[in-house]
Amino acid sequence: VGASTVAHNVAWAIARDLALDSVVIDLDMAFGTASLDYNKDPLQGIANAVFATERPDSAFIERLLAKCNDHLSLLAAPAALDRVYDFGADAFDAIFDTMRLTTPVIVLDVPHQWSGWTRRALVGAASAVIPLALAFGLHQSLANHKSICSAGPTHLMGVWELPGQTP
Repeated sequence: VGASTVAHNVAWAIARDLALDSVVIDLDMAFGTASLDYNKDPLQGIANAVFATERPDSAFIERLLAKCNDHLSLLAAPAALDRVYDFGADAFDAIFDTMRLTTPVIVLDVPHQWSGWTRRALVGAASAVIPLALAFGLHQSLANHKSICSAGPTHLMGVWELPGQTP
């Protein structure tokens, strides 16, 4: 089971079982799979928000969301290679700040990369689940886990990704 599968299933379970309004934000611009997992084909998504020239407000974000069920919405990635997705560390701050005002649960599907904006997204979270790859090595995985935990989230859980497993 991969990190995206964990993120998508956690969001689905929170929305279904706890009846809390939740949004999945697929931040893997080039290869995001959330829209496939939820069987949605939205025309707009997170790229429209991050590339907007003005600060996004809640009405703008609401128009970008694809409704998955009564309590779950998706802010989909374009999953396209037609542009390069290089972002500054604060590129998503306005989007996250706006969404925190209206959405009780925000689940970020963060791509497998380490940059200023991915670190900032994880450190700024109240809670985080970080899939840890066994192939990466136990020592390095635990060191990364400790580094993120000391910098930000009040609840951080590591989940081991086992090679060759499927849901």
